[in-house]
Amino acid sequence: MRRAALTGGIATGKSYCLARFAALGAAVVDADQLAREAVAPGTAGLASVVARFGTTYLRADGSLDRPALGRLVFGDRLARADLEAIIHPEVYHRVGAWFANLPAGTRVAIADIPLLFETGHQHRRSRARPPRRAMAHRGEGYSGEYRDSDGRGIRGDG
Repeated sequence: MRRAALTGGIATGKSYCLARFAALGAAVVDADQLAREAVAPGTAGLASVVARFGTTYLRADGSLDRPALGRLVFGDRLARADLEAIIHPEVYHRVGAWFANLPAGTRVAIADIPLLFETGHQHRRSRARPPRRAMAHRGEGYSGEYRDSDGRGIRGDG
C-alpha cells in the first residue's frame, strides 16, 4: 500500500485535493475530524482537556465548547501548547490506527494532516519533506535546509 500525508497551511486546498483523491479511489482520512473525535464526550481526550482547562469549556450537553476554548488558546500560547500536548498524540495515534486497519488490497491511503511538519511528526513518513511551495510562503516558522530520505538537500526558501 502506498501511504501518504497531505499537509499545508490554511486555505491551501487540502480538502479539495483530499476529495479528488477519494474520488479517484484512494482511502482518505482528515486529521481535523480525528481531532474532533479525540475530544468527543466520554473520551480520555475530553477528560484531559477538562482537567487542564476546567468545566468552563464544556457545553450543557457535555461536549467541548470549541469556540470558547479557541478564544483562550489562540490568545495564550502556553494554553495552546498545553492543548496541543493533549490532542496531538491522540490524533497521531488515531491516524496510525486508521492506516493499520485499512482493508487488505487498499492501494493508496492518504491522511490530511495540516500540522505534520509544525508538530515534528514528518519522521513518521518514510519520504516526508516540506513541500517547496509551502516553504516559499514562509511565515509558519520554517527556515534553513531540510533533507529528504534520499539525503538530497531541500532549501527552505522554496
